Amino acid sequence: MMLQRLLELAGEETNVLLVSDHGYFHDQRRPRIDADPQTWHRSHGIAVAAGPAIRAGERLWGGTLLDVAPTALSILGLLPAQDMNGRVWTELLSHPPTATVPTYEQSDQSRTEVPLTNLNVASDRAAMQQLVDLGYLDASAVAGANAAKQAATLQKYNLAISLVDEGNASRAAQLFDELAAEHPDDLQVLVHRATSFAIAGDLDRARAAAQDIAAKSPGHPRSYLILGSLDLQERNFDSAIQHFRAVGQVAPDDAGIQCRLGQVYLLSRELDSAKKCFGRAIELDADLAIAHDGLSETALLARDYPAAQEHALDAIALTYFLPRAHLHLAEALRGQGELDQAVTAVDICLRLAPTFAAAQKLLRELAIQTGRPELAMLPMKVAP
Repeated sequence: MMLQRLLELAGEETNVLLVSDHGYFHDQRRPRIDADPQTWHRSHGIAVAAGPAIRAGERLWGGTLLDVAPTALSILGLLPAQDMNGRVWTELLSHPPTATVPTYEQSDQSRTEVPLTNLNVASDRAAMQQLVDLGYLDASAVAGANAAKQAATLQKYNLAISLVDEGNASRAAQLFDELAAEHPDDLQVLVHRATSFAIAGDLDRARAAAQDIAAKSPGHPRSYLILGSLDLQERNFDSAIQHFRAVGQVAPDDAGIQCRLGQVYLLSRELDSAKKCFGRAIELDADLAIAHDGLSETALLARDYPAAQEHALDAIALTYFLPRAHLHLAEALRGQGELDQAVTAVDICLRLAPTFAAAQKLLRELAIQTGRPELAMLPMKVAP
């Protein structure tokens, strides 16, 4: 009703873009591990657009939150910037932009970390109460005289999370290490600490942190999950399967766990088992793009190129920003002799992930196969 009234007040001449940053799992899809409202968040939200700048009846494929800013700029008649990570939803726009600007930033200086400041008790208690009212925090967060201390902890915690998101896992691990010293029994902090170490490539400290979780909470599924992921990185497939199976016993309806198991079976070339796990993941969550991509990779290894193409397209339709799915699509197209389309697919892959070595290698091979040596001469970025 409120949305209807807002649209009436805005008028038909107004462009409206309605998005959510996440959805919610429901029924059996809600995770049984660390079950709280945040873990119920589902990566697929909604995006609805209407107005004179919008093409009616179109469907959006593979949108992400990063796309909202450049799309909104385009709707407002402004050009998107080249340094924006997202894409313009051109399929929705009546007149999509045909050019870009380099940047809207006013300074060449790189972003610096936001300082952890001293907090005001009254204002931060009010801010936390607002989060309680919105359902993001438990009411106990504002009880007692430690509200400011809790707010400081929450600030450090959120900063560490944002550092992981922007690719600075090493600094995030330092903050989680500090939080773990302050809150040694907070399993959520301990899990994030172990995960941050793993992302940062410090596998020894990640394994020690995961074992710390197991010691403080024997049988905790997150410790098995982290240890299994570390086994994968070290190509210890037998141990990885044992750890993921242990998680699967605790959370048999967790589609993500089924995908992890499928990935292990892929690496060990047990294709029937991999296919079964990815298929089970899709039964549990039909919109899980990585499961469809897993089936695509499984089909590629079995040289079933039409099936690989179909599964890759399903994955891309769900999550466009999934470079591996574009790579698998390119490999499937090449396997069917569709070389020009394969070049297009691998080009998209490299636009999404310029340092993706496997995609660079495939492009060089396609340059030879298509007789287009200029493809091999394109500048290739190297991961730092």
